[in-house]
Amino acid sequence: MPGNAVLNRYDGYEFKVFRNNFKNNRSLINNRINAIGEDAEDNLWVGTSQGACVYQRHTNNFSFLYYYTPQKKAKQLNSVVNDVEADGQGNMLAGYWRAGPRHN
Repeated sequence: MPGNAVLNRYDGYEFKVFRNNFKNNRSLINNRINAIGEDAEDNLWVGTSQGACVYQRHTNNFSFLYYYTPQKKAKQLNSVVNDVEADGQGNMLAGYWRAGPRHN
């Protein structure tokens, strides 16, 4: 999967193609997909070359992934995300370049 230019969904009848749209902050954050993980609520976590986002199936939208700095400020994750995994306790872990794992 690494290097795919878009994210596709097939519902048994047709394909839905998800791409980044700079004018829509609810679209895929970047078209260069490196990793996909699924949480316990069936949301897809997508790691890209420009951060990560979560696809919520019930709203058909993406939301960007944020983390908290040691100063407790929310900051958008915009590093290269190479892996997204569930830990079995309801947490999602994102491994990204030069920063190590983060959990959300």
